[in-house]
Amino acid sequence: MNEIYEFLSLTEQDTTALGMHIGNLITPGICILFYGELGAGKTVFIRGICEALGIERAIVRSPSYTLVNEYKGARPVAHVDLYRLDGDVNAIKSLSLNEYIDEGFILLVEWAENGNFNFDDILRIKIITDNDNKDKRIVFFSAEGELAKSTLAEFIKLP
Repeated sequence: MNEIYEFLSLTEQDTTALGMHIGNLITPGICILFYGELGAGKTVFIRGICEALGIERAIVRSPSYTLVNEYKGARPVAHVDLYRLDGDVNAIKSLSLNEYIDEGFILLVEWAENGNFNFDDILRIKIITDNDNKDKRIVFFSAEGELAKSTLAEFIKLP
């Protein structure tokens, strides 16, 4: 069983900062799968990753209708949103997500609970909201694969 690490985010800036920390460590070949309800902060986290990679925050939007947005930065990013696909295996397969990994992209997938993924290196991020405090988030991290595990190990060392 993979270890699960927990971090607390009390503001949108905290969530962005967590994303930036990962963005500074992430390398091509890793797929980051995001889990969480609507409004949990998945896109905010992704904006932080992209900002660390030199991608302008203003262009980072959840690709709810286009399904995949590509961003050019220090490393290329494919930002995927599976919300509308709701487990449609054929539709998800048609996105050819493996090709992004093969082409050296960092793959960021929102609504990962709507798909099944078979990548060598996966970093899973689950964001839970607090019903009593709308700004509070608990962010859970786990990793599969050596590259993802070593990235997570470096991440948890950060202050």
